[in-house]
Amino acid sequence: MRARKLTARQQLTLDIIRRHIAARGVPPTRSELSADLGLTNPQASDAHLVALSRKGWIEVHAGVERGIQLLREGTPVLDPDELAVVPAGTPMAAVEPRGGQRLPNELKAEFETEPDCFLRVKGTSMSAIGVECDDIVALRYQAEANDGDLIVARVGKEIMLNRFRKDGNGQVKLEPESYDAGHETIEIDPARDDWAIVGVVVGAIIRKGPTRH
Repeated sequence: MRARKLTARQQLTLDIIRRHIAARGVPPTRSELSADLGLTNPQASDAHLVALSRKGWIEVHAGVERGIQLLREGTPVLDPDELAVVPAGTPMAAVEPRGGQRLPNELKAEFETEPDCFLRVKGTSMSAIGVECDDIVALRYQAEANDGDLIVARVGKEIMLNRFRKDGNGQVKLEPESYDAGHETIEIDPARDDWAIVGVVVGAIIRKGPTRH
């Protein structure tokens, strides 16, 4: 299933469901979801759930109190053989800017910003947001990022996928969002460390199947 883009309200609903599962291990009830959305009617969130289900992000099981199941179909499910994919662990030169990525026209519409290349994910540093090993992220080359962006960074000779954080003093952190407690935040001193932002992730291509919790 190829997903359509979400409205701001639909994205907020999806984020609330994800946070609830991450914090409590179960999805919210409709009443809990409506309350988190600031809605007084317990059924007021139903329209958002229907939209998320139609767009392939969740499955709703009727008659079940916590019957919201996250799916991993919210990003395009495509044949990777159609794309010029750079495997994780390849030399840095393989992901340096080298001209625009040629995409099928029907794929371009899936990304708000057209990607420059695709990288196959290695590891589980972003498993909590549904991006897992062997999935593919779409990358737009740029050397700067905003706080909170999902980025691909070079640290030494290693390529990493992390959430970019930057405080008011210019200190940088690369944060994992993983169900695997073995992943740790990497603290960067821009004045001393050998690192660089390769680009910002503008989308993903995932394997079909349910999200693991």
